Amino acid sequence: MSRSILVTGATGKQGGALIEHLISKSNDFTILAVTRDAKSPSANRLSSKSPSIKLVQGDLEYPIELFKAAKEVSPNQKIWGVFSVQAVNFKGGKIEDAPEVKQGISLVDESLKNNVEQFVYSSVDRGGSEKSWNNPTNVPHFATKNMIEQHLKKSTIGSSMKWSILRPVIFMDNLEPGFQSKVFMASLRDTMKEKKNVLDFMF
Repeated sequence: MSRSILVTGATGKQGGALIEHLISKSNDFTILAVTRDAKSPSANRLSSKSPSIKLVQGDLEYPIELFKAAKEVSPNQKIWGVFSVQAVNFKGGKIEDAPEVKQGISLVDESLKNNVEQFVYSSVDRGGSEKSWNNPTNVPHFATKNMIEQHLKKSTIGSSMKWSILRPVIFMDNLEPGFQSKVFMASLRDTMKEKKNVLDFMF
């Protein structure tokens, strides 16, 4: 295991799912699983799944310290890849001042400084592959992701770091029973009210 992958949101659903997939397919990478508390029950459960998983205690607010901690956990390996996902934390004000934007942009910058070769960013779809680039929308947590995407695209020009952007449309969480699902389905109904054939299929 000569290379390592830094996975943010490791104890969350996206980061956790990625780690599950990695350990089921390959033993070629060391997985540097980022968590705010390496002693938490969820972190301990995660690390017990495979010897290739190493916990990295850190905070996305402080990417320099995060990379330093990752290197201390796995000192003899290059951080080859980074999986970037941030929690939605918009409380009003300017989009560029949102914690999600600051964390996402800082992680891109620090990855470049540390010669990361592959950067994967988890974003959101905003109208298809081509339209998403120039369509931040009026939804705050969509606009934040568009800003991070733009920074990733521009800052890597002329660098050796390759990148991929994942733009999911919805998650299963949106379809599970509960308040969140009701809000999502009501929004979908109102947005697509002109497309009756789609609504008939879904409701």
